[in-house]
Amino acid sequence: MWDIIIAGGGPAGLICSEKLASYGLNVLVLDDRAEPNMDKPCGGMLTERALREFALDDSILEREIWGVGVAYREGESFTIDYDERVGGNVHRSKLGRYLAQRAISAGAEVRSKERVKKLKVLQDYVELSASETLQTKMVVGADGANSLIKNLLNPTEDRSSLGFCVQYLMSMNPESIDERFGRRNEFYYGGDVSPFGYAWIFPKRDCVAVGVGALLSKVKENLKTYLENFVKKHPIASKKLEGAKVIRFDAALVPLSGLTSKIYSDRIVLLGDAAGTVSPITGEGMYYSMKSGETAAEVINNAFQKSDFGEKVLSVYQKKLKKQIGSELKWGVWLQNYFLKGQSSKVGGGIMSDKSMQKLVGDLLLGRKSYTRILVQAAPYWIKSKIKK
Repeated sequence: MWDIIIAGGGPAGLICSEKLASYGLNVLVLDDRAEPNMDKPCGGMLTERALREFALDDSILEREIWGVGVAYREGESFTIDYDERVGGNVHRSKLGRYLAQRAISAGAEVRSKERVKKLKVLQDYVELSASETLQTKMVVGADGANSLIKNLLNPTEDRSSLGFCVQYLMSMNPESIDERFGRRNEFYYGGDVSPFGYAWIFPKRDCVAVGVGALLSKVKENLKTYLENFVKKHPIASKKLEGAKVIRFDAALVPLSGLTSKIYSDRIVLLGDAAGTVSPITGEGMYYSMKSGETAAEVINNAFQKSDFGEKVLSVYQKKLKKQIGSELKWGVWLQNYFLKGQSSKVGGGIMSDKSMQKLVGDLLLGRKSYTRILVQAAPYWIKSKIKK
């Protein structure tokens, strides 16, 4: 009988397992990949607040990031550079190994190539079917946007706001990466780039992550076609990617509608993508995922202290997470609807030519300020642009 079994070895599940094990609980992590967190289609940026709040070692960084580049119409773009580091890019597999080792050092057990196939909540425990039948007092669902456990809690949830991401990992000469990208992550917007989404180029040490994300309900043709066109035909990106070679292709679903409606039940909580902890406007997920893992661990530990694993005790988790990150994800949905529904007319124009507005966009994309603060500061520029029209 385990105290907690965590389905999913991404940042959310591993941070949660490390913290739970540090409380002295008996924790098992099951991940269906060959290694936890392996090869997920993600740019791989950890914001500075993620590095700081979760005490992540700089040794995992493939490249420090000090700025951002934004292209929002054909031929129109800007860059913002800061006088301090704003984050760093990682390989997801390397990050997974690092977080798994931290969890193991704290006392958790981590098993790879293990998929949870079935789950049954009984009166005194939960029974899981993986490669063997397992019993546990609580289950944590950190098994992604298409989570088996999430679907049990939210069987009628609308899937139309799920996102879909495709990504190439492309090898490049390190000197070319330094010259063409430096220490900036790049974001590209426009209907020609993605149907209701955006593209990204995140440089690492000797390769770049190049991807396209879109709202699944808006994708009318193979999204990989958009990625190919972006790499080969985009007036800015194609030149920067000359000579780069594809070494891997990945694809995955991503939640883009804010927190999942219900992230707890008797003996169950949801984390990370399963809980909807991804920014709908920037795609940032790792900080929010790890925050969900940390918060869930605190609530779960309290449940063990009370020996009460019912909904009433676990409901505190949803309340806490909403207070911590819920408003950011909610405003992210609003920004997504405003900017991306009318990409050619709203992303760009006079408002983006203002240097102060560009700085706010940089702060938004790099997680330097809360969305509420950015919206308040951006309001005068938005009103000014409307008056000019």
